[in-house]
Amino acid sequence: MAIPTAVGAIQTASNKILPGTWTAQSSLDKTWIAIIVTETDGSLGFKYHTYKYERYSDGVSGSKIGSKTIGVDATFPASDGKYYKEAQANLKEYVIATTDQTPLVDYVNTDTPTLPDKRVNIGRWNPPNHSSTRGVTFYVTAGLSTESPLSPSQKSLLATAVKYSDNLGKIYQTTSSAKALNIKNVTQLKKSNGTFTVTPDKLWGFRFCYNPTTITYSTSIDSSIDWLVAPMDPGKFFGGNTSVTFDLYLNRIADMSTLQTDNYQASYPGIEITPEQRQGLLTRGTEYDIEYLYRVVNGNPKSGTKLLSDATAQTADYGYITGMPFWLQLHDNMIFKASLSGFSVNHVMFTEKMVPMLTVITLSFIRYPETNTTGDAKEALTNYIKTGFTG
Repeated sequence: MAIPTAVGAIQTASNKILPGTWTAQSSLDKTWIAIIVTETDGSLGFKYHTYKYERYSDGVSGSKIGSKTIGVDATFPASDGKYYKEAQANLKEYVIATTDQTPLVDYVNTDTPTLPDKRVNIGRWNPPNHSSTRGVTFYVTAGLSTESPLSPSQKSLLATAVKYSDNLGKIYQTTSSAKALNIKNVTQLKKSNGTFTVTPDKLWGFRFCYNPTTITYSTSIDSSIDWLVAPMDPGKFFGGNTSVTFDLYLNRIADMSTLQTDNYQASYPGIEITPEQRQGLLTRGTEYDIEYLYRVVNGNPKSGTKLLSDATAQTADYGYITGMPFWLQLHDNMIFKASLSGFSVNHVMFTEKMVPMLTVITLSFIRYPETNTTGDAKEALTNYIKTGFTG
């Protein structure tokens, strides 16, 4: 579809002030946004020229929907400005994050990792490990009692017992990916001020059963990019040129027998296994863990897909994976925004019903670069040409 006239005019005018791509079209509803860049003469009292960024929304056919001011920067180079970065983030997120016909959405800061709700009974993560699969420390188990109710000190020990899962790696959705994949009826989330949010309990996460024994990543230069020109269009970096690969082991051997007993909760100290999770593990085994990986990359599961014998059971395994970004957290100081480029599954042990209970999966990721860190040299050159300022 051709760019609407009004949007194209904004692109031309804004590009003359700050070279770059200032328009974006939603891949979902085909509406447009454009960033109106205006430049003052410094009369506001700042030493350098100031740049004002206004977000203009346009319908599919070119009818104006509305506009709002993002903010005014007085920074040099312009790319260091808070509102410059916000304007660029608006453009990138708009391509994938719009879920309705109202483009003027105030997006949350998607550059900050936000964990899904940790309460197990909410069910936003795959179930935790069986205590014999990955047990808590002896110090904790030695202090537990079979008496009921538990004393305050014993409850404290139980709270400590569940913290082991925080030391495991995890993969979870970004808020913008959740907007695009999870929310089907956005009116449920609409606020009085017209904005939309996704709260942590709306995100999906996949928790490792064990951390990987090895992690491999590699980075190579993309020689097809001219680094003096490419920063004009940050989208050229979006695919990334860093790949990450590792193997994960999924072990549900102990779960398969324990969950068939009435006292199964005792094997998950301090944690509640929901009936849906219990049934999922018993009928699908380690595939139920992988199910949560599918939910991260494909969004909300659906029932009645005929992929499961129980028509009421839900799954996000549709035979494909999307390239939506998510957070890959290997530890607190090794967090990548990435997408799943592919994975292979090797089931190595089964129940008598061929339900897999020991699995090795090999995961490959593409890491997305931080595009707001590129192009500083080019921005300085542009400003020098425009203003003669050398810094």
